[in-house]
Amino acid sequence: MAQALVLISIVLGVAITFELENLNRLIRAPNVRWHWAQPIFAFFALMMVLVFWWMMAAREGSGVISLGEFLPIMGLMIVIVLIAAVALPDRVPQEGTLDLGEYYMANRKYQWSLVLIVVATIGSGWLLTLWTRTGFVEAFTRGWGEWLSMLLVVWMIFANRWWKVGIGYVAMSFIPIAWLSRTLG
Repeated sequence: MAQALVLISIVLGVAITFELENLNRLIRAPNVRWHWAQPIFAFFALMMVLVFWWMMAAREGSGVISLGEFLPIMGLMIVIVLIAAVALPDRVPQEGTLDLGEYYMANRKYQWSLVLIVVATIGSGWLLTLWTRTGFVEAFTRGWGEWLSMLLVVWMIFANRWWKVGIGYVAMSFIPIAWLSRTLG
């Protein structure tokens, strides 16, 4: 796993680099109209990168990892890099204004669909683990955090009004509680 963690660190480092370069470009540009939704998504994307790396680093003591075990991890990393790449605009026009609210609405389906791929993949893995350990009914009830996460991301894909986006972000702020609840029980 040590060799895999090196590659994972490099790939996820590229994701962080995308975000930081784009953030620097936006901060320095005089013609950016800031809007709260896209920077919150960018922060969320950064947290996804960090949490994914942390999950992989926690597996380091698990011994050798086969290529077959690594390929799904690589697939998720590619999606996470795409999330980081769309988290903030990579170009600021020379003329006119870049409106981050318009950028969010134009890209929300793409960026949240990418998030859904990651959340559904990891969440389904956890639900399958619960199912094999405890049975379907308990997995369904104890896995409420995974179901909630997936439903919230679907909500964000279709949230086409600012109040809906706001409700989605507020609801998503409770997801870490669901993740932490895995350690209780």
